[in-house]
Amino acid sequence: MNSATNNHRNVNYYCNKLNLYVKYPKIMSIHNNIIINQNVIHVNNKKRKKKKKKYTSYYRTDEIPVYLEALKKLNTKLDNKIIQTLYSKNPLRNKKTYGFSLINNKFNFHNLPNDVDAAVPDDRKKRKREQIINMMILTIPFLFDDCIVCDFASGSGHQSIPLAYHFPKCNFILIDMKQKSLQIAEERCKRLGLKNVTFYHGKIEEYDGKFDVGMSLHACGVATDLAFLKCFEQSAVCISCPCCIGKVVLKDNKYKNNVKTSEENAIEYPKSTVFQNILTKNEYHALASAGDFGGHDGIDETTIGNLTRSENFKSIELKDNSNSRRICKSMVELDRILHAREEGNDYQTWMFTLEPKSCTPKNDIIICAKKLEDKERFKKFLLL
Repeated sequence: MNSATNNHRNVNYYCNKLNLYVKYPKIMSIHNNIIINQNVIHVNNKKRKKKKKKYTSYYRTDEIPVYLEALKKLNTKLDNKIIQTLYSKNPLRNKKTYGFSLINNKFNFHNLPNDVDAAVPDDRKKRKREQIINMMILTIPFLFDDCIVCDFASGSGHQSIPLAYHFPKCNFILIDMKQKSLQIAEERCKRLGLKNVTFYHGKIEEYDGKFDVGMSLHACGVATDLAFLKCFEQSAVCISCPCCIGKVVLKDNKYKNNVKTSEENAIEYPKSTVFQNILTKNEYHALASAGDFGGHDGIDETTIGNLTRSENFKSIELKDNSNSRRICKSMVELDRILHAREEGNDYQTWMFTLEPKSCTPKNDIIICAKKLEDKERFKKFLLL
């Protein structure tokens, strides 16, 4: 193969990388990855438009009667106190709270290095920042010198890298199956000079190190429950903003090969004995499917995000609409919360909606604490 053909192949590679359309001249050379023209080259700078990814919901219209029946059974049989105290008021809803003051003091991304900011496209950056701020501020009360924080399904470290930047005496472990995401995170940490971040490439259920705090932001379906399971094993604090709850329905078939199915790690749904005594597996699956909605551009337009301890789900009319489907999402999270509270786990729990709730339709955030000192620290934080 002659050198001209080699050069043309190299040019093809670099032009494809740059999304350029090129009419090749007869002679070209490449030095240090830069294309050098020795004749005339015509470049079209128009970038190819990426097709927008469509969000896949697991909601099925043929299951509408099943999920509505499941909601009616839960409304009838669940203790009123459990439903009335499901949501706590997010401290970020009040500008006078200590939590809100942290936004400007520590997490004003305009005043921080670029690599502290979320590594996402500009059109998603505002919403992603809002999600991250909620996660970080609700995590801060549990941090102490030399503590170990595991970020499960961390991606490129959206919430853990800003925390590692501000809390250099804490240790952060980013855990993800995608090596590329961890490589991006590692490059960000190197540029920031962070020495308190390490990386684990593998499945959540395979990680067996010790830690004090576990966090996960939009770990899909079963991954959220695997993160909960790891926290329970260590009596660690768990901070989770779940997503894609419809995927838990697939655990018994499609996800069978992706989740460790040995006896000690098997995950059954419903998770809590309370829900197991009220719903059949079929009804729970319909509930999870109906509660699975949203996408990167989705907005939670329901009234659920405004509910606090003083309000009651039972006041909402149950019919097939966004409010009922949003209640399904809340009920799946309630099942997780009750499982954490049950004997053997014995956690105290809180659930908030992210502030503002428009930052994502998957806007529930669950906090679980077992150790007395963790519970006390968080209660004090909520009073500040």
